[in-house]
Amino acid sequence: MSFEEKKVGQFKCQSCGGGLELSSKRTKYVSCPYCGSVADASTDAYKILTKGVSPDKFKPRSFIKLGMRGNFDGKEYKVIGRTCWRNDYKEYWDEDGETGYSDEKWNFEEWLLLGEDGDYKSIIEDEDSFAFAESFIPNYPSIPEGTQTKDFNDNKNVRVLEYGQSEILYFEGESTYLVKPGSVVNFSQYSKNDIDFIAEWRFFENGEIKEVEFFKETKVFGRDLKKAFRLEEEDKEKDTRTPVDSAAKKQKKRI
Repeated sequence: MSFEEKKVGQFKCQSCGGGLELSSKRTKYVSCPYCGSVADASTDAYKILTKGVSPDKFKPRSFIKLGMRGNFDGKEYKVIGRTCWRNDYKEYWDEDGETGYSDEKWNFEEWLLLGEDGDYKSIIEDEDSFAFAESFIPNYPSIPEGTQTKDFNDNKNVRVLEYGQSEILYFEGESTYLVKPGSVVNFSQYSKNDIDFIAEWRFFENGEIKEVEFFKETKVFGRDLKKAFRLEEEDKEKDTRTPVDSAAKKQKKRI
């Protein structure tokens, strides 16, 4: 069955009247492709949560686009959402025997993919690299204490390499969690065996922790994503020269 045949809902944007469609029953929030407003799809009224930013101001930075389909792990997936984030964070450095944390900013995009079986994948993209991100339940869940945290697998102390806040700048498509522009989450990240492990948490207004989630990211080459999205054949048709792929640079943090 194709993804078009699996459409689970259709309604009109309460802000501009544009037509909206849902691909997944688990979708809770949807963005209008015409005016950028974010609507709550979990209610009958489809309440507008925020007036959105014009889609023209946040155009995709590469070949990934909403609606694209790719084959991953032998299953077909469709790109149904994109969230643009900005990190304001501290990054650990070690140079000539001296160490410390520097103030950094970093923008990235998170692509949400819906599988034919109803499961999800996420692709993290910045200006020079890609990574797969997946949520998981750690053996030893914890959030950092200062610049130290517990390894999620063996509960030993490890150094936090990056920590700070991530803010949503823009959202389009569908999402299973609240993606209201301006929302902020806290994060910390450490690395082990070429995998980035991330903890994210939010606070209630009274300062108590509202929720904690855990993710791990593994880098992937752009050429492999193109192959999965069947874009290599299109590239060959456009250019008969031998394609050149640059190596992925040092993997940066998602949240």
